[in-house]
Amino acid sequence: MAQKGIREYDAKRLLAKAVNEGGAFSFEDRLVLVTPETDIAGLPAAYPWLKETKLVCKPDQLFGKRGKNNLLYVNKSFDEVAAWIRERMNKEVTIEQTTGQTTGVLTHFLIEPFVPHEAEYYLAFTSGHEEDNIHFSTQGGVDIEAVWDSVVTIKVPVLSELSKAQLEQQLGELPDKSQVVDFIATLYQIYVDDHFTYLEFNPITFANGKLVPLDCVAKLDDTAAFQCAEQWGKMTFPKAFGTTATP
Repeated sequence: MAQKGIREYDAKRLLAKAVNEGGAFSFEDRLVLVTPETDIAGLPAAYPWLKETKLVCKPDQLFGKRGKNNLLYVNKSFDEVAAWIRERMNKEVTIEQTTGQTTGVLTHFLIEPFVPHEAEYYLAFTSGHEEDNIHFSTQGGVDIEAVWDSVVTIKVPVLSELSKAQLEQQLGELPDKSQVVDFIATLYQIYVDDHFTYLEFNPITFANGKLVPLDCVAKLDDTAAFQCAEQWGKMTFPKAFGTTATP
């Protein structure tokens, strides 16, 4: 197994395709990835919703803590977002991460609808040699390490199936529990079927009765590229932020 990070855009694209095809839930699929080659002014013609709702914009280059690094632009109009991207495209920045400082060039930005919300949850799926782990907390939207005592971990042995009864028993009391259980079960099956090796949402929230992932980090097993060609579509595995691809 070779774990490789993918863009938040691609992770949400994969999940939206799988969830929406299943029909039991809907998953936000309004996503735009802006690159140096993108005609920003022409985007609303292809994606009319950009002019119809408030937006969120952030770099999509395999690094976190974008809010703490002043790289999260929230509840803005398309014109504001377009100007914000133009000011930062191809510019060098230094970001603070838990591992220290990293310097790199901003080249990819993700635009999504802004989702007003209150409660924020944490949800992650990780893979080990003998089991997968599902991590859930009602205290999302923060440095999860600081509140790790609030995280419930559910272990799923490799090649076994996750039962909703197991989720219901271990998650404890929480609002909209049946929806949360169904959503986690659905996402876990996609995690397995699409050969994810890591999938984290921090936060994931409820809006209009639906679970909405706001921030997503994901890795795939790239040795499954041939097997998953149909599910993945055109998939790229970017270099880590601050590294340069060699010819």
